[in-house]
Amino acid sequence: MKQATELITETLESLGYTPEVQNDVITFCTGGEGCPFTVAMMADEVDVTITCQVAKKGDIADSKEIEFLWIAMDTNSMILPYSITLLSDSDGEESDENDWPIVLIDSVPVGNLSAEEVEYAVDKLNEALVVIKDLFIEATSTESAVTA
Repeated sequence: MKQATELITETLESLGYTPEVQNDVITFCTGGEGCPFTVAMMADEVDVTITCQVAKKGDIADSKEIEFLWIAMDTNSMILPYSITLLSDSDGEESDENDWPIVLIDSVPVGNLSAEEVEYAVDKLNEALVVIKDLFIEATSTESAVTA
């Protein structure tokens, strides 16, 4: 696990990111000026899980939740290896479901982890962020995305 954390941190630095490590979680910003997105990478004995919060459930207009879900499911096939998911109240702590994060998520096996795999994962994350941008703009606006 320590080797994976070091490899990931060194690779991110070589790509121009400023990773921080705390409690075995590597975080860094992506998405341009102002760091609109924070990425978390957590390595265990099996894989590296990569998450990037893109919104909270409460950010999606109530009138657009169903439409958002259908579009998100369709979008998942366009942003592979990432997928859009909702991290619910799975930690056992009571929380307001409007605070549940909507994230892009992927995992990379630790077995033969290399700098190239880390770079690929970060590149694909940035591509996914571009693809989903319009989905979230539409889902958080007050106008309907469906036209007659």
